[in-house]
Amino acid sequence: MQKRSPRQGCRFFKLHGAGNDLLVMSSSEMPATNKAAFVRKIAHRNLGIGCDQLMELVSRKPLAIQVWNQDGSKAEMCANGSRTFLFLAARQGWINRKAKRVQVRISGKNYEAIQTTKGNYELSLGEPQISPLEMLSLRGRSIPFYPVTTGNPHAVVLMTGKNAWKAPPGFDYRAYGAKMETHRRFPKKANVEFVRKIRRQGNAVEMEVEAWERGAGATLSCGSGAVAAAAVVRQQMPGSLNLFKVRMTDFTLRIRFEGAVAFISGPCALVAEGNFFPKG
Repeated sequence: MQKRSPRQGCRFFKLHGAGNDLLVMSSSEMPATNKAAFVRKIAHRNLGIGCDQLMELVSRKPLAIQVWNQDGSKAEMCANGSRTFLFLAARQGWINRKAKRVQVRISGKNYEAIQTTKGNYELSLGEPQISPLEMLSLRGRSIPFYPVTTGNPHAVVLMTGKNAWKAPPGFDYRAYGAKMETHRRFPKKANVEFVRKIRRQGNAVEMEVEAWERGAGATLSCGSGAVAAAAVVRQQMPGSLNLFKVRMTDFTLRIRFEGAVAFISGPCALVAEGNFFPKG
């Protein structure tokens, strides 16, 4: 992406990874100061282009991006956004399309991705860090959850199986997710995942999860959240479980483990590209 004049607007690409919609922009297309306000404006669903996250292309060599949430806050990780960014990078020729492995720096931390099919990438998130079960006091109820780190903070609530929470009648994950995200237990806020169904088939598991994303709200899917939920279920169930299919709304993400290391892959698509006029 090259710097354009104000009359030409700010060049952007819009994509989605399993329904997680994102914008990709070069640093040169964004203002040098007050980027948070710019992100909030372009991410607005009615007044801007609209997105869950914005991926700022900081550098091509070495490949580096900064993740921004819809609310203008910086994020440590967006797994769907990062792997979908690599799909775009290959399409645009920013990276070697023939390379089997790609190194990418995401919000200041190095990660590796593996090309699985032409232009699609499986991103390694390393080993998810799961802390012991805790109880969260909310709305007069005690909610059991597992704190998990997959590069960013998560609270995983099991609603089936061992240590399951019996939700109240009329449960709406959006109402509880919003309250849990900003609970005093999480000084830096948290992503929240509600695991609704778990079905095991041999060494593979199918799950249904609802996700509330920190800084973005209810989203169609959350890649790092899918990894966090899969890691907790894997810890709870006996035997060697290495493959998880995590369904979030209308999309399914594939989580694969090599030992303790988690990899994520799933659908992604280019939706649009064009120019954004911030003063419009």
